[in-house]
Amino acid sequence: MRQKSKKIIPFIALAVFFSLLDLSAQELSTLEHDAAKARFSSLIQVDSDTYVIAYNGDNADAWISTFTISADGTSITEVATLEYDTEQAKYNSLCQVDSDTYALAYAGLNDDGYITTFTISADGTSITEVATLEHNIATGNYNSLCQVDSDTYALAYTGYNKSGYITTFTISADGTSITKVQTLGHNNNANHHNNSLVQVDSDTYALAYAGTYPSGDDGFIKTFTISADGTSITEVATLEHDTNAGQDNSLVQVDSDTYALAYSGSGDDGYITTFTISADGATITEVATLEHDTGRGEVNSLIQVDSDTYALAYAGAGEDGFIKTFTIPTDGSSITEVASFEHDTGEGTENSIVQVDADTYALAYTGDGNDGFIKTFTIQSDGSMGSTAISGNAGFRMLSSPLAGQVYSDLLDELWTQGMTGADATSGTANVWTLSTAGSQSSSSWTALSDISGSGASLTAGHGFLVYVYPDTDNDGDDDLPVTLKISGTYNSSSATYGSVPDGNFALAGNPFPYTIDWDNVAKTNVTTAYVWDDAGSAYKSWNGSSGSLTNGLIAPLQGFLFEADGGTGSITMEAADKSFAPGTFYKTMQNNTGSVGFNIATADYTDQTFISFMNNGEAGIDVADANKLLPLSPSSRVVGLSYLEGKSLDINNLPYESDNAISFPLDVMYLTINDNSEFVTQEETATMTWDLNELPAHISMSLTDNTTNSTIDITQQNELTFTTAAKGSFSLSGNEAIPVYPQLGNSHFTVTISYSEMGTDNEEGTLPSQYALHQNYPNPFNPVTTISYDLPENGLVNITIYDMLGRQVKTLKNQTQDAGYRSIVWDATNDYGKPVSAGIYLYQIQAGEYMQTKKMVLLK
Repeated sequence: MRQKSKKIIPFIALAVFFSLLDLSAQELSTLEHDAAKARFSSLIQVDSDTYVIAYNGDNADAWISTFTISADGTSITEVATLEYDTEQAKYNSLCQVDSDTYALAYAGLNDDGYITTFTISADGTSITEVATLEHNIATGNYNSLCQVDSDTYALAYTGYNKSGYITTFTISADGTSITKVQTLGHNNNANHHNNSLVQVDSDTYALAYAGTYPSGDDGFIKTFTISADGTSITEVATLEHDTNAGQDNSLVQVDSDTYALAYSGSGDDGYITTFTISADGATITEVATLEHDTGRGEVNSLIQVDSDTYALAYAGAGEDGFIKTFTIPTDGSSITEVASFEHDTGEGTENSIVQVDADTYALAYTGDGNDGFIKTFTIQSDGSMGSTAISGNAGFRMLSSPLAGQVYSDLLDELWTQGMTGADATSGTANVWTLSTAGSQSSSSWTALSDISGSGASLTAGHGFLVYVYPDTDNDGDDDLPVTLKISGTYNSSSATYGSVPDGNFALAGNPFPYTIDWDNVAKTNVTTAYVWDDAGSAYKSWNGSSGSLTNGLIAPLQGFLFEADGGTGSITMEAADKSFAPGTFYKTMQNNTGSVGFNIATADYTDQTFISFMNNGEAGIDVADANKLLPLSPSSRVVGLSYLEGKSLDINNLPYESDNAISFPLDVMYLTINDNSEFVTQEETATMTWDLNELPAHISMSLTDNTTNSTIDITQQNELTFTTAAKGSFSLSGNEAIPVYPQLGNSHFTVTISYSEMGTDNEEGTLPSQYALHQNYPNPFNPVTTISYDLPENGLVNITIYDMLGRQVKTLKNQTQDAGYRSIVWDATNDYGKPVSAGIYLYQIQAGEYMQTKKMVLLK
């Protein structure tokens, strides 16, 4: 039991210590593997990172495809595909025969029953059809294939006149021989369907199915004994567990004699029921039932996550795709829903879920338009699907929740809380806050919560909060970090708006979804930049849509972040469609015709960064895409790089992409320590500055003047500069505002000068690009015509293709050899491939030699 005593919060004027969270996203990656059609899918594992799916594709043809899926689920890559039957393949059920041999039961032409074998290499690159047996010339629907012995297999299916059958086969290890052994018709003329067959004991099997007795689609469990060689099949016992309906069955083993069944019951509602089945199959006893979805619970796929945790993929209301988790004890005496997430708001049918890694799962399903998808998720051992690891030192963290409502006590259960009703200790100083945005920026304040109990304060989806983390999370005298915060319930799938932020004020928002979102996709009004605190670097990471240290503008689940209203009342709206598809797969996104330069500063002990961005909305003075250099909320010694404009300190200085005049501005580097008067003190220290010019537009040149020596260098011709910082006074650790910025102190160490030439001039004079580059389209957003510019340092084949956000090809703009130079091409989205192009976000990708780059653009209508 936790000791109930208060702790001290070591902060000065709420000088806080945040951490960039180590997050485990629930939904990780999505691949649309077939944009035409994919139904009746069966997904199984081939190798540690290779998976195979059998499905019914376009024109009902039969397909086998292989994929590699990384252990963390962030990467899904299609490897090979084989069309093995040009007629039909329904009700697929895959089973592994040998290390590289697989057997597939399916309903082929005229719904006849087939078994086909394949060899599939461990890396998935080779799929070869070996042999085929048409085992039933009448019907072979609703297949469930199960291994009996090393070379014996049992198939439950619906045969002639909708009767239920069990048939055994011997299949050789190399798949060359498939022999039908024995058949038992056990449910004659009874509308038999939706089979799910599992092994109970060495020679005992249980079958869940829907049948007619005396009428309807009642739910049944039936047991059989099947000899090791398949020559004997004997029906043992039957239980009618649901007299209304028992369809879309998925039966799994819980314990040696306990089983859980997910099925669609009365009114198509979703049910889970547990049973005990004796080793000899003679007794079948219903134990517990949970109606987990009162709207719909169809096409179920149930899998074990942990010793008492299970995950269910199913189609809910509107055939939307859902993932739910449950805890079921080994005796099956209770079934408790843990978490629920609507992962596809369009369609999520024909589900087949498999385990990838300890906490990673892959789901094959049919989505919108009957297209085929594979999606990966993380599911924790306790069934929670949104989680974050809190590691590092004591201090403050910005958090959010993928659930709305009274979630504080749930999310913070693994941490020490105090000073609030519902906390571990009600005494002491409260250690959970929200940021008030009322009034002017100077009147904004951190507000401590007084109640985090179930009946206390509620959290609005899309809002963030602040918590002070103690390393001793249970107050027993030992450090407990890292710990994993987990949250259970029905995860948010609706849009979340954080609005009414007064001009000049900061707001503490948060990712409202259990997956990573892309800041560039978030709808913004009078808002440009997101800020996240990074504990490791002891500084904020920012992103303005073109530049910054917050990688690609990706915001992880359970992550809180700051934004500022600039130019009017600010608001943001985060939609489910703002998700980042496969974090790290696509390159950084830019909102306008843009470029950027990053300056990296290092001393013996500390590092920092500051940035310049170039966008069409940029100005020589202050503009909406300039990002503030925020003071650290937990002061410590550091090195700081920043630029100044109109007396304002900037982390990202946004400038015009084109200009008739050169632009100069101060760039400063300060080495800071802390004195006894709670002040930062500037000190002399050797520092090295380097720069990243990979995104510097070709028509822009830059020089750097050292104001202490009056020496100037062309940074395109030099890689780094070593210098000594100046001692020039001190300033307060924290300003008077809730979110303060660095002050301008004395003279800046450097002056940066930006010079512009006419775009294309250098190429006309005979010089060529030094490297490949793909520039942001202009204009962006556009309607309906936009120009895409790119740089080719050498002659070669160039392919430029447009894709939608699901990865479907929309248009190939170019696929031919081009000479080196500064090139551009126009996309007219009025009417491509004989049909209008819908408004939305599109990807454009260039491939030239080994160079490949992808960017986003927005088509308006």
